[in-house]
Amino acid sequence: ECNPPAASTTLYDALSGPKWFLELDDATHLGPYDGTSPLAGTVASLTTTFFRLSVGTASVTPATFAAGAAGAGGVSLINTINSLIGVNLDTWAPLPDVRGKGSHGGYAGPAVKPIALHMVAQLAADPEVGIPISGIGGVESWRDAVDFLLLGATTVQVGTSVMHYGFRLADDLVDGLSTYLRSKGLTRPSQLVGKAVGSLTDFGRLDQEWRLLARIDQDKCIGCNLCYAACNDGAHQAI
Repeated sequence: ECNPPAASTTLYDALSGPKWFLELDDATHLGPYDGTSPLAGTVASLTTTFFRLSVGTASVTPATFAAGAAGAGGVSLINTINSLIGVNLDTWAPLPDVRGKGSHGGYAGPAVKPIALHMVAQLAADPEVGIPISGIGGVESWRDAVDFLLLGATTVQVGTSVMHYGFRLADDLVDGLSTYLRSKGLTRPSQLVGKAVGSLTDFGRLDQEWRLLARIDQDKCIGCNLCYAACNDGAHQAI
């Protein structure tokens, strides 16, 4: 899959080399991690090659080592997630029902962003991962792009959102990111890369005495009692 350069190179300033790069699906097909894969020579001969990692990969770190050993310029993640949207309750065929047959599709968009952020951060936190990381999944605004950068992505890709809002989204991303950088006294997106990774820790190490309680805005309350039911039955009377 060949990806053309972005309209604004400011989003790609962390990438070295030519403006074009090749992205290949699923680095798990590379074979051995020691660079002896048949693909190694081909990959090394290309200028900048990224391997896209699937969320179905058992562990993204070994797959990243495989890509690096084969000469990849980086990895991108995540790919879409195989999924089914439901079943036709009349015909009992999976949706979309095409003459009684259905199939899976690729789940993408804002809902996959937390998964993508987790996997990007997992790689960025490993000191042995020495190749760039391109973050994919649920980027709709400049804030989403900044999330990926702060958690270790050196570049960010957008797909589903362009299908929804058109290519003008790129201008919104650039404008928003540029404004944010100026507000922080920064000049390049690369200055954000990985800044949040050091704050990640295991759940057990969090301060268990810290509390955050919900406050009810009585002026906006419509008396539906959903908050009461949720907290009383599901959150141990947190309110």
